[in-house]
Amino acid sequence: MDVSPHALCRTFTQINNLLALRVPPFDPLSLLPTLQSHLTSLVSSPTCPLPQPTVKMLRSLPPMPVLQLATSLATLLNRLDEFSLGKSLSPTACALFIVALEGQAASSLPSYATLAQELGKKVGARRDLVVGRYRDISKIIEEWMQEVPWIHGPDHPDNRLGNKRRKDEPT
Repeated sequence: MDVSPHALCRTFTQINNLLALRVPPFDPLSLLPTLQSHLTSLVSSPTCPLPQPTVKMLRSLPPMPVLQLATSLATLLNRLDEFSLGKSLSPTACALFIVALEGQAASSLPSYATLAQELGKKVGARRDLVVGRYRDISKIIEEWMQEVPWIHGPDHPDNRLGNKRRKDEPT
């Protein structure tokens, strides 16, 4: 079939509206295995379009923990009123996947926008939409970080002792 996922989705939406069907929203989590498989083939390809530092980092990440992290993150985000997972299925799935990759790597991905473009191609999402959803998710995570004292940095009172426990904390 030589029809792009974007065109197929647009046609489905038009038919759905024309027939006044009530179809429940799709789940972005259903795209995560597809994205994982696509990423695996991308980084193993000799003609990979991603920069070498990104490929090196991605090859070191185990696939199952990445998928589990993306699923957990989606579950948390889905409970927020101001964030809708179904808002844009493909871009949201790609953004969740990229954030999960960064979470598993415990570091920002070099050239995440290039990765966003490559993942978006696979599921019919534009790069700018994926990057926008990535930024939305990152902003929410940053807000959560403000509520966790030990994430604030070395100057926070809870962090001044380094790895040592306080005397009043149970061991």
